[in-house]
Amino acid sequence: MSVLALLNPTSLLGNDIREALEQRRELWTELRLVTTRKDEVGRLTDVRGAATIVAAFDQDSLTGVDLAFLPGSMADLAEPLAAAAPGTTSILLAGDADVERGTPVIAGVNLEAAQRGETLVSPHPAAIAVAHLVKPLVALAQKLSVSATVILPASLFEQEGLDELFEQTRQILTFSSEKARKVFDEQLAFNLLPVSAGSSRHLPELVENTLGSKVDTSIQLLQGAVFHSLGISLQLRFEGSDPGLEPIRLALEESPYLEFVDDPDQLGPAAAAGREEILVGHLQTGRPGEYWLWAVMDNLTLGGALNAVRVAEAVL
Repeated sequence: MSVLALLNPTSLLGNDIREALEQRRELWTELRLVTTRKDEVGRLTDVRGAATIVAAFDQDSLTGVDLAFLPGSMADLAEPLAAAAPGTTSILLAGDADVERGTPVIAGVNLEAAQRGETLVSPHPAAIAVAHLVKPLVALAQKLSVSATVILPASLFEQEGLDELFEQTRQILTFSSEKARKVFDEQLAFNLLPVSAGSSRHLPELVENTLGSKVDTSIQLLQGAVFHSLGISLQLRFEGSDPGLEPIRLALEESPYLEFVDDPDQLGPAAAAGREEILVGHLQTGRPGEYWLWAVMDNLTLGGALNAVRVAEAVL
């Protein structure tokens, strides 16, 4: 039994981590809730059904902690990482964390890489989604090239992103002259925006690192006007030997993390909200050796909290 700590526990991601840990009470004896955000200090929540107040983070917050969940950006996590004692396992849930920050680990892909006492990275949800979709196909390929376009939801920007997308939508529908642009620089409602190339530069390396084999990966990110869940358009190119459509589908169906839907024409990100699997829609052929796949995944469950908690489960 272990002492755990959770940073920023009332954020969207923090709340999902707390819920997942409540279902795994056998793993821990104590869960400390601490925050680096001023507006979160003093909030009342519960742990094991008991009222608990979120405390301000200080240098002693991680003393005696076996494992700490650290969601946020790398800029937000500098102080908590510095405060972690030797032997504490830190799991970073930072979308901008790369392989230089710690060992990337995805449950169901490379869980064996999770080592106690190390800094581990639960990667960006886009990297988690692509790795799960590619992992079953590695054995079928002599060489596999993967190009992914991932549509991101507003919930990656926490409650502030959801509120701004809602407010932009309201303003447009009521013909308001006001413009909510604090989180998103441009109009996101009823729109699709590019994401800077620098934001996704580290993602292919995360995917290739977790797969542990030669897979050439490229990932493009787009910001979509959806509240929750990713949409993933994946192009697969098999070089040397074409396995064929049916073996590819069978390999994907064997993964417990993937589920083909009955009506792929109706599959959108909203269908994945709250789900613990990646939902797979169309799998189609292109040129010889080329295949296209469409899938959706909840960024807060499998793409966030569930992955981190399953990594913690393996470590503990």
